[in-house]
Parts: sequence; C-alpha cells; structure tokens
Amino acid sequence: MSVRPLEYLVLDLLVGAVLALAAIRFGRRLQPAREHRFYAVGLIAAAFIYVVFSLRADAYLWLAVEGGGLVLFGSLAYLGLTRSAWFLVAGWLAHVVWDVGLHYGMNTPFVPAPYPGWCLSFDVVIAVYIAVRRKKWPRPGAAPTLLQPVSP
Repeated sequence: MSVRPLEYLVLDLLVGAVLALAAIRFGRRLQPAREHRFYAVGLIAAAFIYVVFSLRADAYLWLAVEGGGLVLFGSLAYLGLTRSAWFLVAGWLAHVVWDVGLHYGMNTPFVPAPYPGWCLSFDVVIAVYIAVRRKKWPRPGAAPTLLQPVSP
C-alpha cells in the first residue's frame, strides 16, 4: 500500500470522524455503564479487525503482530473498565499509533487503503469524547465487567 494522495486522505479522515460521531450518538443512548462497556468492546473490535484482515490475506507473520495488538488493546479495554476510563483514552490514542505506524504507507496490502485514515480520525474523536464523558460513568469497582449483566 502506498501513501494516499492528500485529497483521498482528507476524505478518509472525514469518513472516520463521521463514523465516530455516529458511534457516539449510539453510545449516548445507552445507560452510562453500558456506554462505558461499548467503548471498551469497541477498542477490542478495532484491534480484531486487523486480525481479520491478516487472516483473509493469509499474512501469517502479520497475524502474529495483529494478535499481539489484540492482546495489548484488549488489556487496555479491560483496565479501562476495571481501573480507570483513562486506560480507554490511552487505548484509543495508542490505536492511532498502531494504525499510522504499522499500516499507513507500509507494505500491508491486506489492509484496505482508506482504512488507516478512517481509523485515525475515528480513534482520536472517540478518545477525546471518552476523556470528556468518563465522569458520567460508574466509578471503577462499581462498573460491571464485560461478563456481568447491567441492570435495566
């Protein structure tokens, strides 16, 4: 994959920002504890998508790299639920580094060309939103884990 022309990159960034705003709109409709989990599960999903890309391309060396990313981002999501929402903020911002550092302009043809740009703006918008919204969520320890149900 080569670096995309500026006009495409701008469009990619706009698409990612719009998708992030749609995700935020959806998340705001949830109870605070569920919204908190929504962004933790979303961080895991963002990492898992790269695993799927590498599996589809039979890029097994990259599968190991992306699997490591899944462990990293899954750990940050868990800590974001159980310790502090700041771990979610850090996870979403670290995912920007992952997107750009590993997949933008690198030799990863299994990743669709616009995807890193979409992720870059999506991840930044979500991280900023979590940093602002986190005070509305239950305190760690009071927040349910991924396996505990949330009362209606």
